[in-house]
Amino acid sequence: MPATTWLRWRARADRTPRMPDFEIVDVSPDVRPLFRALSECGKRYHHIRNHRVLAQTIARLIEPPASLQIPPHGRTELTNSLLRAVVPFDTDAAARMLRLDNGQPDSDAKWNSLSRSERKRAKRLWTWAFDAGLDTAPQGRPHKIDAALVLYCARVVAEGCGQSRFTISRPSGGGAPLGPRWRALMSALPLAQSFLASAEAPVREVRTISNRAETIADILKTARSRRFDECCRELGIGTSANDVADHPGSFRLALTRARALRRRTRRK
Repeated sequence: MPATTWLRWRARADRTPRMPDFEIVDVSPDVRPLFRALSECGKRYHHIRNHRVLAQTIARLIEPPASLQIPPHGRTELTNSLLRAVVPFDTDAAARMLRLDNGQPDSDAKWNSLSRSERKRAKRLWTWAFDAGLDTAPQGRPHKIDAALVLYCARVVAEGCGQSRFTISRPSGGGAPLGPRWRALMSALPLAQSFLASAEAPVREVRTISNRAETIADILKTARSRRFDECCRELGIGTSANDVADHPGSFRLALTRARALRRRTRRK
């Protein structure tokens, strides 16, 4: 859906070259909440007031790159079976992977040195590492929200506002996230999910995206952490929305590792 088909502008006569003021003429109903939230961002961030920047930001949010699309279940299973055929289970490599995941890298780790429970964990970790699906954790419930898509949309909103990072605001006494940038993100995610969805993999979470607010907030909190920055440097990935689109798997892995490091720090 090209931007010109859902967004038409009429410049007011009193606008100035330095701070343009535009009046909306026609926005499709599904994009209207996103447009309103981004327009409200313009009260604080001058960059998004430019009508071209605003139109480009909306287009990037509602038409995210195909690289962020999650393969349908059937195609994922086929890909996984091919991976198992090409990369058979390597016991000693799985042992080294387990030690690395535990924060105790050991290039000489052997399968025979692992306990029975460690072998189960090592095999589960190996299976996860060569899984073409969405899961970004080797155990527990699968994630309902794609962390890479959340990061992409958040960074597009931040870049549209001329900011390097997406920050979350909450009431002084605590409570749910708020603010126009947060509303823009929550309005954009269902549209992005719908655009990426295919007939084989329909979106199931669009209607309940608001119920995932704290999950989304946790993803963004992790993405602002020092541990996440360190993981990104190790993986050689940048900080822009385009970087997320170019390397979504690497960003999912970086988030998983940063969360794991955070949990270990809490236990100490």
